[in-house]
Amino acid sequence: MIRSLILIFLTISFARQHAVNKALKNIIELDSGVEITSTSLSILSETNLKIDIDHFSQIINSMSQGIILEKEILVDKKQTINNSLWIYTVALKADSSYWVVS
Repeated sequence: MIRSLILIFLTISFARQHAVNKALKNIIELDSGVEITSTSLSILSETNLKIDIDHFSQIINSMSQGIILEKEILVDKKQTINNSLWIYTVALKADSSYWVVS
């Protein structure tokens, strides 16, 4: 069972769909795993013993693949914190499938 809590200040239906999508994404990641790749770039430029450019950047990507075969929503509710703040919670059970493309 996966639980997903989403805090959104838009419509209830948007919050519900976003929570369901996040829970389904978590199920696929747990079932098939996540592939992480990273690329780093470091630039250091020096002129007359003075550092002109010192730059470091890093890009991290994550990817998973799978398909949800069927799902059942177990919990589907909006919890009000105060007049302007609420949390939408879903808990669902799903069967997923993972495939490898060669």
